[in-house]
Order: sequence, then structure tokens, then C-alpha cells
Amino acid sequence: MPRRRLIITLLALAVIGIAAVCVFWHPGKSPATSSSVPAPALGNFSFPVSPANPGNQIRRELAAALGFGEDVSWEQRLDILRKLKNPTPIENETLLVAMMANCPIFVSASFHSSYMHEIACVLQTQPDVREKFARALATLVRDKQRNSATRDYAIQHLRQVWSRAADDSKLRAAIVSTFREFTRMEPAIATSGLLSLHLLGSPTAGSPVGSTGLSFPPGASPSSSTSYFIPDSELAPLLEPVFAAKTSPDNIPSRLTAIRIVSDRRMKVFRPHLLAALKDRKEHMMIRMAAANAIGAIAEPADLESLSTFEPGDELVAAALHRAIHPRNTR
Repeated sequence: MPRRRLIITLLALAVIGIAAVCVFWHPGKSPATSSSVPAPALGNFSFPVSPANPGNQIRRELAAALGFGEDVSWEQRLDILRKLKNPTPIENETLLVAMMANCPIFVSASFHSSYMHEIACVLQTQPDVREKFARALATLVRDKQRNSATRDYAIQHLRQVWSRAADDSKLRAAIVSTFREFTRMEPAIATSGLLSLHLLGSPTAGSPVGSTGLSFPPGASPSSSTSYFIPDSELAPLLEPVFAAKTSPDNIPSRLTAIRIVSDRRMKVFRPHLLAALKDRKEHMMIRMAAANAIGAIAEPADLESLSTFEPGDELVAAALHRAIHPRNTR
């Protein structure tokens, strides 16, 4: 009897197993995958604490620009890096280490951030170190000891890496996860991370890095979210806390960025937030102007009609609202 019960149990388990296979697979269809699971974020870049002098393995002028050999001014260093062409593999590795170096005490932080930026501009065009370069940039962003300009440059360069890595879906996925990680960091980095997720796939995602800070990049934005890599449904949960946060001077940059994203993507779900910000005379003037512009971009007829007689009580806000309601009457 026990043996018979064992056989019946084994047969039942076999039937259950076959049924499970039938549910998840049939001819012409692959088994379910875990593709929806987010990729891991980029790991940190490991580099020597004190990089060795590469000696004659790199060209003399580059050695001088990176602090090896002859002594040259920092202005000359930047000039050499701007003119550098076709770096060799060993030069790329040396550039990576130099980019990660801490700012010397006798050099201004802003000047050193320009030095890091020029090195990054060289490395952008070197596919052989692209993954290492991406990890180095992520490491710079995570380092709270770095100055804000360096960290912002690193974020902008990381967006460019994503744009250049069209043939490397694994690296792209890691960069997206890294930007999501940034949205959970301190406000300035979180804002840049959110903006980066928004820009991926847009005309400005791979544009040359310009001035630092949280100002909007130049260039026209797509008229619909179909042009973006990250869909509205993934960005909306990240935007909601920004709009829901209690207004204060400290979060003006993040709120401006959130409004800009909503405007670019014509996200109608955030219309109540925009209308509330525009009508609140205690709100910051720049927020109210941005909200008016976003309302005009979304162009919901009922909103424009209701605002046609609204008096905002501020000349600049009134001008922005007029442009939103009457776009054809303005240049």
C-alpha cells in the first residue's frame, strides 16, 4: 500500500509539472522571462590611489597635461586636452585615472571641474573604455566630496554615453538604473537624475555638454512622449512626490524641472497641479510662469477657456499666461 501511494503521488506531481509548462509555453512562444526586472546600476570604478607615471607609454604633451613630466599651467593642460586626437588604449586608461583624481589644494574647484570635463570629452569617443568610463562617471556623481559642477558634468556626460551606446543594451539598462538611483539622492542630484531619465531618447539627450547647473538644455523638445525612451507611466510616480512636496525656496529647481518634464511630454494628468501653482499668488513667480507655459503646451481647451479671464496679479506671470492662451499672437 505505501508503495502504491508513492506511485500515485509521483504521477500527480508529473501532471502538475506538465500543466505548468502548458500554461507558460506553447509552440512559437518563448517561456516568460524576467526582462521586466530592472538591471543593476553601474558599479563604482576602481582605480589606483596613486597612479604610476606612465613614462614613455603616452605622448609627451599628454603626459604634461596630466601632471607627469614637464610642468605646464592648468590653462595649457586644458588646451592640450582639447586638441588631443586618437588616444591609444594606454592613454585612455591613463585619462580615466586622471579624470578621477581629486582636486589639488592649489587649484580652484571650478577650474578642476573643467579639467575633468575636457578629459571626459576625449573619452566620450573611445568605445574600448565606454563601460569603464560610465562607471567612472557614476562614481563621480556618488562622491559627495566632489563639487557640484563636477557631479553635474558627470551626469551630463553619462547621458551622452547612453546615447552613444545604442549597440549595448546591457550598458544602457545599467545607466537607466543608475539614473533611477540618482533620483533617490540629495535634491540637486535627484533633480538631475529625473531630468536625465526624461531626456533619454530626446533630441537633447546626446547634445554636447554645455554650462553646468539645472538650466534647461537648448534645443526643441518632442511634441509627444513617443519620442522618449522612458515612458510617461514610469516617470509619473517620480514626478508626483515633487508636485506633492510642500513648496519652499529650496525645492524651486526640482519643481521647475518637474514642470518642464510635464510640459515637454504634455502630461495631462498633472494639469491640476499646474493650475494650482499658477493660481497661487504666494507661489514663486518662476514656478507660476513655468506652470502657465506648461498649461499652454498641454493646451486643454477647458483650461485655456477658464484662464482667459484670470488675473494673476503679476506682470511677468500675466505675460506668460497670455502667450499660453494666445500662442499665435506672439512670436
